[in-house]
Amino acid sequence: MTVQVIEGSGTAVCAASCYALYEGGQFNEHRDPARRVLVADEAVPDLAAHGFGGGAASLVNLTGLAVVLYTEPGFRGESLMFGPLLAPGELAGYRTASGAGWDRCVRSVEVVRADRTGRRPGLVGEDAGG
Repeated sequence: MTVQVIEGSGTAVCAASCYALYEGGQFNEHRDPARRVLVADEAVPDLAAHGFGGGAASLVNLTGLAVVLYTEPGFRGESLMFGPLLAPGELAGYRTASGAGWDRCVRSVEVVRADRTGRRPGLVGEDAGG
């Protein structure tokens, strides 16, 4: 599959073994007019290349791995990890170190093995990627 941008809403648009970033909150199911969804099964070093320059308001992770969101392209800046099978409907509820909501800060996405001794799901860090 790699990376594709589709129109849709709801968690069902996320294919098995993939993750999905939604422009709108609650998986594009609210009154939010944004309807695009980025569905991928691999890392995306620059979301802007796919028309998602920081506009991800919710996430579904069906990869079986951890998905790490970054505030800068190239897997740099602050990071926020979500473990396998997590689906935060509102990224705005998670805050960067500066207090900004993650809903409009996501610039790149990495898919990594969820290591029990390493970074934990939900961990926020500065340049924690590796």
